[in-house]
Amino acid sequence: MYTKPLSNIIATFCLSHHLYADDTQLYTAISSKNIEETKERLAACLDNVKAWMTNNKLKFNEDKTELIVFKKTGKDILIDQLSFGEYVIKNSNVVQNLGFFFDTHLDMCAQITKCCQAIHHALQMICRIRNFIDDETCKALIDALVTSRMDYCNSLLYGLPKSSLNRLQLMQNKAL
Repeated sequence: MYTKPLSNIIATFCLSHHLYADDTQLYTAISSKNIEETKERLAACLDNVKAWMTNNKLKFNEDKTELIVFKKTGKDILIDQLSFGEYVIKNSNVVQNLGFFFDTHLDMCAQITKCCQAIHHALQMICRIRNFIDDETCKALIDALVTSRMDYCNSLLYGLPKSSLNRLQLMQNKAL
């Protein structure tokens, strides 16, 4: 496995991580007592990862590197940016992970908005051709383009207030 050395590098900085074919994600917990130390560890790790990738003829894409701090209610830890080498990564309010949108408060508003937009667009496209297709084809299109979007990662929406889920319910009702 060609990424095994990369996994070892990240582990030396005591960071959790996931490696995908073309994506590496770093995770760590931050408290108000260790903000600066955590920022230094992340920056040093990113420097080492970039050096390893350069040495192995892989591209470290700074433009796609993102930082998000998930916040609890009450005292929020603020990290507005992370600097490493000559690069600065600004804190994002929303990041995408495997097609799911996470926001800083984990209230899933960004995911629900993106999902509703995609469903609305799909329903518009189906409406344009509805007169030219039979009922079975229409049902198949709705399953493929609407229901599948609503079902994707829906377990991450568990426990959200009903008011947050109402928008998805309205889109599902439109599809019927």
